[in-house]
Amino acid sequence: GCTTVTTVTFTATDACGNESSTTSTFTVEDTTAPVFVDTDCDTTVELDFDPNNGPGDKDGFTYLGEYEGHYYYITTETMSATDGNILVGNNGGYMATITDADENQWIYDAAVASNGGNNIRFWIGLTDVAEEGVFLWMDGTTFDYENWHNDEPNNRNGNEHCVELGRFNSSTWNDEPCTNQKYILMEVDGASLKEEAAYTDACAGDGVTTDYSDVLTSANSGSLESMVLNCSNGTVWRYTLNGFDQFGYAMYTGTIDGYSAWESNIIYDTDTDRFLISAEKTDGSYYNIAFNVARIGNYPSCETSDYSSFGNSCNQSVTSCEVINESIDYTLVRTFTASDGCNESECVVTYTWSEAVESDNQTSSANYESTTVNTGTPTDCGDSTQAQAASDQGEDMDIELDFMAYPVPFDRDVNVKFNFEFDTDVTIEVHDTRGLLVKSMTLNNVRANTEIKKSFDLSRAGDQLFYITVTTNQGSVTKKAVSSNMKRR
Repeated sequence: GCTTVTTVTFTATDACGNESSTTSTFTVEDTTAPVFVDTDCDTTVELDFDPNNGPGDKDGFTYLGEYEGHYYYITTETMSATDGNILVGNNGGYMATITDADENQWIYDAAVASNGGNNIRFWIGLTDVAEEGVFLWMDGTTFDYENWHNDEPNNRNGNEHCVELGRFNSSTWNDEPCTNQKYILMEVDGASLKEEAAYTDACAGDGVTTDYSDVLTSANSGSLESMVLNCSNGTVWRYTLNGFDQFGYAMYTGTIDGYSAWESNIIYDTDTDRFLISAEKTDGSYYNIAFNVARIGNYPSCETSDYSSFGNSCNQSVTSCEVINESIDYTLVRTFTASDGCNESECVVTYTWSEAVESDNQTSSANYESTTVNTGTPTDCGDSTQAQAASDQGEDMDIELDFMAYPVPFDRDVNVKFNFEFDTDVTIEVHDTRGLLVKSMTLNNVRANTEIKKSFDLSRAGDQLFYITVTTNQGSVTKKAVSSNMKRR
C-alpha cells in the first residue's frame, strides 16, 4: 500500500528486576515512484517500414513475402555477392540466412514463383571467405543447418567462397566464386516494437511492466511538382514548382495557353494563410489576382473546393496535379506505465515510419468533382486594389464566425482567438487528418464583443496537419493548422 504502519515496543528493567514497557507506532509514507531503467525510454526509433504490415516495396527488389516474421526480397538485376551485400545493407536487410528445411523450401518456391515459375539462381548469406571450409552466416547466426547438393561444396579452382541456390534446378546449395553475377536474396527482420520495460522501485524492488498504451498518428507529405487549371472560356493555366520562399512555402511560375503576353505566379500570402494566383502582362500594363487557394502543408491544395474567387467571369477548376514522393508519415507513441500501488511512472518510446502511397486523387482529372469557382481572366483584368477589395468583401460576410489560428506554422502550441458579436457557448475542437479528436474545450456564456484566446499544446499529437473547428449557437467554422515540422521532399 501507500503507507506502512510499524509498531515498536520498548522494554526497561531496573536493578530489582521490575520491568516496564512503552509502545510507539510509526507510519511511513511511500512517496517514491518507480524509476524506469530501460535505455529505450524517451527515445525515437525510426523504422524503414510499417511494423504492422511489413517492410513493403523497395526499389530494385521484388517482394517475395513473409515467413515466420521475416520478410524476403529478390533483386530485379544480377550482381556479385559483394555488391549484393552492400545493396541489402543499404535497404535495411541482409543476405538471407536459412535455418531449417521448411524455410529453405519456402524461399526457393517463392523465388521461382517471382520468376514466372522458372528456375532462378540467387546468392544467400553463407560464405567461407574468412577460412576455407568453415562456412558462416553473414548475420552471425550459428551455422547448424545445411542443404548442399551432391558433392558440394567443392571449392573448384580454389576460389568458390559464396553460396547460391538454384544451380541444379532445385533448392540445394552450391558454392561459387563471389564475383559471379546472380540475383540477391535479401531478408529483413520483422518490426521489433518494445513490449516490456524494466524499472526499479524503492519499496517494491525491481520489476518489468508490460502495461502500455499506443497512440498512432499520421500525416501526408510530398511535393506538388506541377498543376494545370482549365477555364471554361478555353484558357489553360499551367504551373511548375520553381523553389521555396524564406518560410519554406512552395513557389510556382506559370503560363496561360493562348496568352503569350501574360505570365502567372503562385505564391504564399502570410496575411491570408493561403496561396495567391496572380496574372500579369509582361509589359506591366495589367495585373490581377485571379484567385486564392487553401494550403495543404507547404503546398497549394489540388481540390477545386479549396479555391476562392476574386473575379467573376471564368469558371476555374483543377484538372491535373502531379505529386512526387508522396507518402504517409506515421508516428506511434507507446507509453509504458509502472505502478507500486500508490505512485506511477511512464516510459515513452516513439516509433516513426513512412509509407509510400498512390496519388490517384491528385493525378487524374477524372477523380475531381465538377465544382467550379469564378475568377477573372487575362482579357478583363482589374487592378490589384479591386481584387483585394473583392477578397475583403468575402471575408466580411463571415466575420461573425471568424477566428484566428496562429502562429503559422506553429511549433508546439497553436493559439485560437475570436471575438464574436453575440452571446454564445463556444466549443473548440482539434482533429487530426484521420478525423480523430485530439483536443477539445467548451466555454459557456461567452459574452458579445469579448476577445478570447486559448492555447492548445499539440507537441505530442504527432500529426503535421490539424483541423480546428469553432462551434457557436450561430453555426461553426473550420480552419487548417500546420505544424512547423512539416517535411519538404
